[in-house]
Amino acid sequence: MNNVTQEQIDELKRLSNELNGGAFRHLDALLILLRQEIERQEREAPCETSEPITLALNYDDFSFTASVENLNMLGKARDITDENFNAPGMRKSFEHGTDMRRTFKIYRPRRDVSPIWVIGEMKKEGYRPATALETLEFYRLHIVLYASSFIGFSLFALGTEWKKKVMWLNFYQGLSEALLGDTDNLSERCEFLAVLESETV
Repeated sequence: MNNVTQEQIDELKRLSNELNGGAFRHLDALLILLRQEIERQEREAPCETSEPITLALNYDDFSFTASVENLNMLGKARDITDENFNAPGMRKSFEHGTDMRRTFKIYRPRRDVSPIWVIGEMKKEGYRPATALETLEFYRLHIVLYASSFIGFSLFALGTEWKKKVMWLNFYQGLSEALLGDTDNLSERCEFLAVLESETV
């Protein structure tokens, strides 16, 4: 762990010595101390972000099926289709119009975090999670940033949920995939796309 105080280290050593001596009743105290320190660091550590990027999106004529196919991705989840993601009730109220200017920012925690924590960080700066549509359009319009990426990472669209799953784009060694899944195993390689809240009209 980072930023552990000397007092905490001394306490861990003391508890560890007692455990080695057979005093296992202190195991719960040790686990609580570790958990509290992890939670503190997660709360206090700043979240790295990209510079804002403004793009013009076309919501009205967007096709999930065509978008995934036209991006020539290595792999794609078979459920990312118009039938599922353009179904009644799936789109947000602000996902309409043509040539709609949206300001994007990427949040990069660089550690294991929860979606709730990431969304909280976005809201502090007046942003919201990008939808699946916005994430695919962001990639299409800004593909030059990712087409040659050789460092594996995933870009999540937390603003759309389909059957308790979210879409993310996976990048590795110049290849890309559009995938669906839960958010139970987020890692330090996960990044999250956000949109300026004031533009959701």
